[in-house]
Amino acid sequence: MVTHLRAVRDLPQDDATPLRALIYARTSHDPGRRGKSTASQRDYCEREAAYRGWLVVDAVVDDDRSASTRAKREREGWQEVVDRIAAGDVDVLLMWEWSRATRDLAVYVALEKILRERRVLLAYQGDTYDLTKAGDRRRVASDSVEAQYEADRTSERALRAKLHDAEHGRPSGPVPWGYRRIYDDRRGWLLGQEPDPETGPLVRELADRFLAGESLSQLALDMHRRGIAMPKPPRDPSRSRGWTAATVGQVLRSPSIAGLRQHTRDGVRQFYDASWDGIISLDERRRILDILADPSRVLHRGVQPVHLLSHIAVCARCGSPVRFANQRPRNGSAIRYPAYQCDAAGCRGVYIQAPPVDDLVTQAVIGTLTNPASIVALRGSTRSSELDRAAARVRVTELEARLESLAEAFADGTTDAAAYKLAAGKVRDRLAEARAQVPVRRASGSPALRLADADDVAAAWSTLPLEDQRAVVKGLFVVRLHPARVKGQRRWDPSRVELVPVAAAG
Repeated sequence: MVTHLRAVRDLPQDDATPLRALIYARTSHDPGRRGKSTASQRDYCEREAAYRGWLVVDAVVDDDRSASTRAKREREGWQEVVDRIAAGDVDVLLMWEWSRATRDLAVYVALEKILRERRVLLAYQGDTYDLTKAGDRRRVASDSVEAQYEADRTSERALRAKLHDAEHGRPSGPVPWGYRRIYDDRRGWLLGQEPDPETGPLVRELADRFLAGESLSQLALDMHRRGIAMPKPPRDPSRSRGWTAATVGQVLRSPSIAGLRQHTRDGVRQFYDASWDGIISLDERRRILDILADPSRVLHRGVQPVHLLSHIAVCARCGSPVRFANQRPRNGSAIRYPAYQCDAAGCRGVYIQAPPVDDLVTQAVIGTLTNPASIVALRGSTRSSELDRAAARVRVTELEARLESLAEAFADGTTDAAAYKLAAGKVRDRLAEARAQVPVRRASGSPALRLADADDVAAAWSTLPLEDQRAVVKGLFVVRLHPARVKGQRRWDPSRVELVPVAAAG
């Protein structure tokens, strides 16, 4: 006899046909995905099923996954459980305790509905419930309320502790690059943090060189060439680009290196005096942020483009230039999928295969430059005035500077989250409109007409340097890439590529 079980209720079961039980196990904190806690839950449930004479058809596990209302990651295993219940594959959902299923009342309501519709029993903590019965529904609902209450109370306690630590300048979270943690030798308690002898001087060097006039790209290239380990090791080293300008910018923007403790409360970042020494002074941090926010700062990395349409084609949704991406799918395949994608914050609406887009644009270029009527139009076209061009670019620069100043005000705590979100959204909309209105240089001058004069346009195009090919495309077309009609669409759809002649776009 298994003594840990409660009394068994009368269940509608035919001895010749055992009920099919599906086990679900979950743990909230298991960053190493070792599954020790979930293994114990499975053992308990398997003993429970054997005692009751149920047939275990499968065990679904979610390691390191929260089930509270504040969960940030989906539970793939839980979705599988719901799908199998809906498909009629099980008769009993078996768990160690109710909180393993959910700490969110909304999830419970959805689960209760499907369990009742499929007449699937619910078993946990030695009891079995039939949710077609009012009494059983009341008990499970009560356990659901208690589970969410415990999760909310734990979260509130943790938030109070984090705020208290922030107000006293105590370190928390990941170790900032340039520092190391100090622990009590006997009990292992966190005592504080101090500049790291190896990476601390590197932070000082980056700050000094940036204030002396070197660009983020130059600093990133030097760090890469010297083989300096990145602040955060990449998950997939084969796909990592190593040190980038953005990486250096993140290091220099970190409040920690200036002796500031950052804390986010209700979506607003606040800063407190830290208990550790800063590597740079507050004045140096202010100067660094001013330089980074300067709209006149040269951002070009000096690298020659290697793809036909990168930073030439634009996202049809937001008007931002797209970049080239060469990513592997999440299924672990070694095959890469070259594509053009929009990386603009708040948009990211375009991801489209690059080779067929390049082919389509190439054929459009050749077709245009072998059409007598098009060549006559090109020769007769006039360039946009430099005055109009300068005015449009000034407008774009002003809006970009405005957006950065809003971000800095939000980071410094002088603007709350709601005001920042509202103002930044309006500026982004105006910036997209301004970028779309920047006059485009006409193709009446050269590389396109020189190519049109060739005896074999297609052959001449294939021998052109990429830089000249890109100049021809910019002279002939505004290339707009549209989002997929269906999310996750992979099939090539040429209608997503819009080619607008520069004469019509300007």
